[in-house]
Amino acid sequence: MSNSKKMNFFYIALAMIFLLCLALSFIFSSQSLQTSTRSLNDDVQVRAESTLSGVFSIRATSRNGENIALENPISYSGGSAYRVNWSEIESFSISFEPNVDAENLPAADPEDPVYTLSIGVNYLKGYLSSNNFDIVDRISLENVDGTENSDLAALSNFTYTFDVDDGISGIFGGNNVTASGWGIYQFHIIINDREAFSDFYAVEPTYSVAAAPEIDYTALPPDYDTSHYTFEFYLVNFDDYEYIDPACLVWYVKGTSEDGTIFALCSADLALDNFADCSTAIYDTYDRTGQTFLFNDQGNAGEWQVWCEYRYNNATYSTASNVETVETGDSFDYFMIVYIVIGLAVLAVITIIITSIVRNKKEKVW
Repeated sequence: MSNSKKMNFFYIALAMIFLLCLALSFIFSSQSLQTSTRSLNDDVQVRAESTLSGVFSIRATSRNGENIALENPISYSGGSAYRVNWSEIESFSISFEPNVDAENLPAADPEDPVYTLSIGVNYLKGYLSSNNFDIVDRISLENVDGTENSDLAALSNFTYTFDVDDGISGIFGGNNVTASGWGIYQFHIIINDREAFSDFYAVEPTYSVAAAPEIDYTALPPDYDTSHYTFEFYLVNFDDYEYIDPACLVWYVKGTSEDGTIFALCSADLALDNFADCSTAIYDTYDRTGQTFLFNDQGNAGEWQVWCEYRYNNATYSTASNVETVETGDSFDYFMIVYIVIGLAVLAVITIIITSIVRNKKEKVW
């Protein structure tokens, strides 16, 4: 075979190998595409099977027993949120009408089907401004109420009433939790392993109040491990602040101990202008928010000024209460007086008895 024929044969063989590689590459890429498409479709199908179609019916009832209009929803966390004030609302009533025509819900016994509906409550103690419901602070309480029926359409007759003030308690994440009061709610329906979620419902605390906080206090007797009184401070005009976010009402203490040291209540206060002359704090951190406040000087006897300030969420200014002044130190133990009196009385009785016995003996001797 001549050199030219050998070269032609070589080029033809090389072209055939190249075409064969292209064909194999197309086959494998086509199979890969089919596999990806099938996986995607399977994933969508699984999600569709776990989604329950139907219509939520949620009614808000006021503290006067009247309906509250749920209007003008806003965008929140990928859905819609309705707002209502905590001071106005008493309860939510939740029912669900499943789309019977679109559903083919599995039943334990197809010949005698039973459809089980359960309701759950998702809850976040937070504000709509965060625009994120699925955060670590959100809790979810499943199966708080429910019903069952052999007629799927009849499940729409069931209504669950959620009292906002009483709320609901349960276990979530291994902890005892409660969904109640102000915050953001979402209701969850499950029918035979199919699920549906409602819109969001924000129960908002009162922001602006009619009057500045007014405070007073009472002295609590000392316990066994301290001789110093604890003072319980409270709001005189509690009604004005009943439906606020308790974290927005913060208590402050400033005082001078008997050795001249000027104290703040917490370490964080030392950075505030009002406490520039304070050299130390009674506590590093302390629970000091809400409508009541307990103060103990932790053995630092002195004179103390106590007040609270209300600043609603994201406000740039606060409203301060009146200032109450208390003096602390070793408390006078009135029980000690009682013990002394009882002791003297017992001693007097014993003395009288002994004297009487001795006198009788002397009389017998004579």
